Amino acid sequence: MPADWTMGVAVGASGTVVRRIPPWEPSILYDTEVASLAPPTVIPSATMSQRVAFTGNNSGWLYALSPTARVPRYSPARLADAVQGRSPVGPLPGDSYQTLYAATAAGLGYAVNATTGALRWTTDGDSSLAGNQPLGAALVAAPVVSPTRNLAFFATRNLSGAQNRLFAFDAKTGACRWVLNGSCAGATGVLNLGQLSGSPIHDATARKLFVTSTSLSGGSTVWAVDAGDATPGTVSWSRNLGDSDASPSFAETTRTSLYVGTNSGRLHRVRSSDGVSCWSTTGSGCTAFGGSEQAFCTATDALGTACAAGSAIASGVVVLWSGSHLGRLLFATADGHLRLLNADGSPGLEDRRPDPRRQPAAGHPRARQPLRRRHRRQAARAQPHHRRGAQHPDRRPRHGRGGQPDLRHAREHALRRFFQRCLVPLQSFTLEPAARPGGGVTAARCPRARVPATSLPAGRRPAGPRGARGSAGPPKLGRGRPHRAQ
Repeated sequence: MPADWTMGVAVGASGTVVRRIPPWEPSILYDTEVASLAPPTVIPSATMSQRVAFTGNNSGWLYALSPTARVPRYSPARLADAVQGRSPVGPLPGDSYQTLYAATAAGLGYAVNATTGALRWTTDGDSSLAGNQPLGAALVAAPVVSPTRNLAFFATRNLSGAQNRLFAFDAKTGACRWVLNGSCAGATGVLNLGQLSGSPIHDATARKLFVTSTSLSGGSTVWAVDAGDATPGTVSWSRNLGDSDASPSFAETTRTSLYVGTNSGRLHRVRSSDGVSCWSTTGSGCTAFGGSEQAFCTATDALGTACAAGSAIASGVVVLWSGSHLGRLLFATADGHLRLLNADGSPGLEDRRPDPRRQPAAGHPRARQPLRRRHRRQAARAQPHHRRGAQHPDRRPRHGRGGQPDLRHAREHALRRFFQRCLVPLQSFTLEPAARPGGGVTAARCPRARVPATSLPAGRRPAGPRGARGSAGPPKLGRGRPHRAQ
């Protein structure tokens, strides 16, 4: 047992139970002891004690934990390999408990009783062989469950150059219903269906499934699949918009269009009925297409008909359904940027960068010409200083917050001018508060002892009366603008 673990012993009717309690940090809920790349899943409940958090690690263990205590709900469930993607969980019609669905890197999918942790069923990729055969080399995309249609969808991600399949299983029993690009008996089709890394989305009303993939031998990358009862598993329409590892997203609650992000940094919006683009040069949105098809390009940050390769859109688009940003969409790119767009593909934020098209051309009378240093000084002195806080540094004290004078800069200015006129060591003069109570800047006074004229440099006159030319110090500075010493 590791030295940093403490022992807790509880004696029950069946004997002594030893429990290990590690000294975890306050933010650690539980330690699965192995890396975990899949996002956790939570069963919400109004009663805190009934909430359950599920997480799987890369060794194939699935844990059910209490979100409020470091106590497992039951013993971890053993799966074939690392859990991939977020595991959906929820109740099915007629069931008194909830079911969790998990996809693993070994190519097998699982349905687990979320209340007890008991295995409900395991996927089988070839019904003609004994035992549960893998669906493919790996299942990377998170499974999708349709309770109304009683279907659970699992997509494969085989090695590059191999055909892929999408399976539809009975959500309760695990029986294979139909397969896109293959059959339940293990056959593989020739649709040139590339790798499926993003989770599909399901429209239970229209009974369609939308899938994105990489291109295989020039095949399509966006697929609309019939998920009804008449011709399930057939392709309604497909298009090649470029390799995509991101999940598609519906653009509105009516599910009339969807967003598709590609690995080359292009974002498309197409109609869910036929795949026609909603962003065209002369069209009217999703209603009518006109001119040429456009896509939002991350390389240029604008809509365009031809885009250079930009930063990949590796995750799905999130559409905002409420608030002041209703209808806008958020998506992240591989360069670390989070982008906000309007539904028409225009940027959702105001561009505050200067527009070079509005700048006068070189040689124009209004064009700003480079100034020499002397000319820049003269131009700065000639500038009016009417705005609060914009005074000339040599004429007025700078202002701080709320328009109040920043006395520190005024003091520095007074001392600089005073030291230039007094010609005495810095430690020989003192600072005295101004005569006005509650304000004003500090006044600097020369000492009473004057410097003999014989010790002054050639061309310098001895200090005269205060305020005259060559006096020992500048006049006092009050609340207003400081006077320049003559």
